[in-house]
Amino acid sequence: MSARPGYRMAPPLAVALLLAPCAATAQEAGPTDRFGGISAQQIEVTAGTGDDSASIGLQLSGERKLRDGKANTVTAYFEQFSMIVSTPFDGKNDAAPTTLDGLANGTKLTLRWGQFGGSARLDIAADAERIFEEAQAICRGKAGDHFIRSSADLGPNPDPEQRTAVEKARDDEIKECNNPENGSESLIVTHLSGKLGAYHEAQLPGDSFDWGFETAVGYKKFDYVDPTTLAAHDARKAQFSAKGYYTRYLRGSSTAISASVGYERAYKAADEEILCPAGIGTTPVTCTSASPAAPTLDEGVLVALGLRHRFRRGDGTIAPIAIAPQVTWDALDNVVGVDVPLYFLSDGDSGLKGGVRVGWRSDTKKVSFGVFIGSGFNLLK
Repeated sequence: MSARPGYRMAPPLAVALLLAPCAATAQEAGPTDRFGGISAQQIEVTAGTGDDSASIGLQLSGERKLRDGKANTVTAYFEQFSMIVSTPFDGKNDAAPTTLDGLANGTKLTLRWGQFGGSARLDIAADAERIFEEAQAICRGKAGDHFIRSSADLGPNPDPEQRTAVEKARDDEIKECNNPENGSESLIVTHLSGKLGAYHEAQLPGDSFDWGFETAVGYKKFDYVDPTTLAAHDARKAQFSAKGYYTRYLRGSSTAISASVGYERAYKAADEEILCPAGIGTTPVTCTSASPAAPTLDEGVLVALGLRHRFRRGDGTIAPIAIAPQVTWDALDNVVGVDVPLYFLSDGDSGLKGGVRVGWRSDTKKVSFGVFIGSGFNLLK
């Protein structure tokens, strides 16, 4: 970047560069039942083969802080707190059973705390400088082509004022190529977008990350009947879960890898059966479908691994499609759940707000389908 000797990036620009490679991934952090962040205020509706559910969330973000790092770098970090209330529409069924969330059968309050961190260079790396200079050369070549075409349009005897205007337009274009008003990244996006990821990677000394904790408390009323007399009963249970999570945003890419470990103490309703009271003589009886016993304690230790990826077009720009598969293993029950949200509904900007999800559970051997829609996700907002 010979046009700008002694280049040093201002700290706010360094933070923007730091967040850019992982922002596309973070915007698709997952439906509200996933660990990670949500948007500032979010309402989400999920419909699945089990049933429908709704959630409403509020997120508070702390001030972004900077501190000097090693070897001419700056480190950015900030905290986020989320509060989410969710409930199934029918009061009992989970719209996304493949997440193995035992508290999703009732109303629950989820609290999340997380911290994001990462580093960016303040000077410009040699590889990034070469990419920028290549974009400058393409820009200047286009300016020359524009000048040739405009000059040809003037004819063999152009008006001096028109000629002067064409020359000034060329000079302005070249000036913008040499010193782009909106920064080096805007020039690369315009003229060499396919190497934008490589430019970001050169400026980031390592991966970015976020980590945090989540706790949830839930309440569920279970209805059941006496299998002999069919007398109605109910049991009201409090449920609880806690987990820790960690996400790594791969340097210079739109991919993140996540992991979480958690414990949950929930209750499970007895499977419904067709129950008929004992008949007396020839008197007709009325049978019913109900749970024949009180709910039982269902503890779980859940280990989850997930991947979030925002696809890119052939020219390197972000495409309006993303995927966020997650595999969860309940170590106590030895059950595996696979949940795969696919995002393709745009929020009208650069984010995605909904799509479909497909899942599978090892205990039931069943495939589930669902849709979800809500406000856009942005973990780094």
